[in-house]
Amino acid sequence: MPKRQTVGESELISSAEYDKAIIGAEYVLVVVKDPTQGDWLIDGNLLFIEQQTAKSETVSFNYVPREYYVNATAKIFGPDRDNHIHRFGEWTVTKPATVEAEGEETRICVVCGEKEIRGIPKLMPETPEYTKGDVDGDGEISSGDARLALRASVKLENYEPGSPAFLAADVDGNGAIESSDARTILRVSVKLEAF
Repeated sequence: MPKRQTVGESELISSAEYDKAIIGAEYVLVVVKDPTQGDWLIDGNLLFIEQQTAKSETVSFNYVPREYYVNATAKIFGPDRDNHIHRFGEWTVTKPATVEAEGEETRICVVCGEKEIRGIPKLMPETPEYTKGDVDGDGEISSGDARLALRASVKLENYEPGSPAFLAADVDGNGAIESSDARTILRVSVKLEAF
């Protein structure tokens, strides 16, 4: 059993409550006849014991005594926040990753509330659908595609880098549309070369 600390104490009552609980942590109610006993859990001293996991910040216990004892005491024991093994909950995304920026996710220890943070890698940009050499996107590689690539190589056509037309015209994949790309497209269109 993990080390525990007393979080509430009272004279014998029919219920006990602690309102600063950590959700997901375990709490125990112990009711004894004589709180001056060195070991509360010895036979004959223990009247009632109940354990529960906190589902909210308030943990409530109900105890109906069978007999009345003058010195009877109820104690609620909770997790030792200073000396424990962390019990982290699930990771929760606190900042979603995008194509431009990394994201972040967090998890919290249910015993002490310590927060652990880790990064989420940037999203990979989606590559638009295109066919190498099919600059006009009509489904065929033709001399017309070679003509468009040649015009783009001398800046008579302007294709946005990363667009399907740009990617289709840049057949060698060097990030620029050049006359050599147009030449390759023309050769492919007449079956002298293949991609």
